Amino acid sequence: MTPDFLLLHSSSQMIVELQHLIALLHHAKCPKLKPTSVLIGTHPPEFMPGVQQDSSEYLGHLLNMLHEHEAIMGWEWPNVSTITLSDPMIPLDLVIPYSDEMSITNKSFAGKLSTLYKCLKCRHESRNSNSFRELQLSFPQGKITRRTKFTVQALLDLYCASEPLDGDNQYACICCAKLCNGERSMKITGAPRNIILTIKQFNYDRQTHERTKVLYKVIHDDMITLNLCDGASLQQTYTVHYSLYAAIVHNGYTLDSGHYFDLAKDEMNNWFKFNDSKVVRSKPEDIKKLRSPNTAHFLLYQLSGRVCMAPQEGVPIIMPVSAVAPLELEELPPELRDFVKRNIEKLDRTRDNRTTTEGLYMQFLRSIIYLLSADGLYIYIVYTRCLDVHRIN
Repeated sequence: MTPDFLLLHSSSQMIVELQHLIALLHHAKCPKLKPTSVLIGTHPPEFMPGVQQDSSEYLGHLLNMLHEHEAIMGWEWPNVSTITLSDPMIPLDLVIPYSDEMSITNKSFAGKLSTLYKCLKCRHESRNSNSFRELQLSFPQGKITRRTKFTVQALLDLYCASEPLDGDNQYACICCAKLCNGERSMKITGAPRNIILTIKQFNYDRQTHERTKVLYKVIHDDMITLNLCDGASLQQTYTVHYSLYAAIVHNGYTLDSGHYFDLAKDEMNNWFKFNDSKVVRSKPEDIKKLRSPNTAHFLLYQLSGRVCMAPQEGVPIIMPVSAVAPLELEELPPELRDFVKRNIEKLDRTRDNRTTTEGLYMQFLRSIIYLLSADGLYIYIVYTRCLDVHRIN
């Protein structure tokens, strides 16, 4: 989510709770955080208790809720003058033309695409234009062996490539007034700031109506490219680059069971593995070294550059896109800033109390009183919460 999300003034309690969580992640330096209130407030009603659910479905539900709450509850747009950019590069608005009518959710994750249909008999073309927050990448049809390897870039190119419409899936041509063989292709006309790629690691059996997980080898590219087309002519205009910053990994052999963990990097390019309550350092190679049954369920890439032509040489060069710097604590709105400061003070008091308790514990531990009695030597060890008596014969 972009930094201006923290500057958003909304009456939605869900948005406020999520702002609290993101602000604490940035500034509180807490050893752990419990997003209980966010999870309760965003729990999809169709998710049954005790039944494992798809993480990408939850993410889609969360983004839909945020967008709807922004639109229904209303908002006050933040003062963009408080948002600073990094070193001078290509301004982001030249790559992604934003509208004031767009929600921050869509500014962060939404792109635009056109689906182009062509009749191979009369050459008639038609199109549908839609927005998207996720692209679902499928594997090619046909025989695939265990040695076959796919890259994320290859699956993305396959998504945008022409697909034949024939057999039971013919194109309904309005000019021919009948079903005809045709072609369908996807053209990306708007680049999202963050692109979510879901890899469809399953096969569907139409006879048994069952889905089974496939364990194809996928090489998760650190960088991917996306060809952007003009919205009117659908001709390619330029290419944008994205860099990988997170992967949600599914561990399990079936779609109805298993476990999720996350590999993600921070702004300093340090990678971490988030596995429930355990967080450990990781490496970017860990994503490429995933072994069955670990499969990346969906990947998150961030816009990082645009391909331009050098003015003299006429060769393509990659121009980095300007990044929005994280907000400092004092740049947050007063209510959010005070909330974070109260939590930091509470955390500091907890640490001080823990330090004092540990010091007293060591003092009591050293306070060993030896008493001689007729039955032998007793050692009384005083703890902070209990009194243990150990007998030495």
